[in-house]
Amino acid sequence: MMDAGLVWFGIVDNGVLVLAMVAGVSLDRVWMPARWRSPALSAIVAGAVGNTVSDGLAAVPMGARAVLAVVVGCVVGPVLAGVVVGAWRIVSDGLAGDGRRRVED
Repeated sequence: MMDAGLVWFGIVDNGVLVLAMVAGVSLDRVWMPARWRSPALSAIVAGAVGNTVSDGLAAVPMGARAVLAVVVGCVVGPVLAGVVVGAWRIVSDGLAGDGRRRVED
């Protein structure tokens, strides 16, 4: 038999994630610099924030240390991914020579 508490946890956890992503799609015009505007990137960032909030809330019954550990774990992945993507954009813009993105023929 399924544990109703765990089913409810999954509904809330993914519900917060989906709502954050949907909200994030339209927020790119508000909080992102023009060069980086992208509904997809906004949804990813909003999803990461929504996931961090929902997972942190889920850890509350386990205590403050668990909440902190979960939140730190949720933040490290997206931050590292952002650093890698940012570095890649800087390198690829530099390779283009004139600051514009290269277009493949």
